[in-house]
Amino acid sequence: MPTLDWIGKQAVVNHHKDVPYRLLHCDSKLLVGDPDSGNLLVQGDNLEANDSRHPETEKTAPTQEDAEQSLEFVLALAEILFVLPARVTRGLAQTQTQE
Repeated sequence: MPTLDWIGKQAVVNHHKDVPYRLLHCDSKLLVGDPDSGNLLVQGDNLEANDSRHPETEKTAPTQEDAEQSLEFVLALAEILFVLPARVTRGLAQTQTQE
């Protein structure tokens, strides 16, 4: 049977062993329904779980220069995707009317 393998696979496969876990504790004041049903309704956030999914804490925030560079890229892309095709279409239409 074929297997899927890649560089760093063991780190991915074993990642769950490195992530700390928290136990959920039942608050009887907030309990609704049958406690023996086996169902658990959890309300709240799990922001601590984001830490393991986003480990790049040493990554710096974007600078003004980064923002300007991104804006220049977006404007150039818009020019290519929208302005250039419109100019080509106008040029073709003018060529056809001149014939």
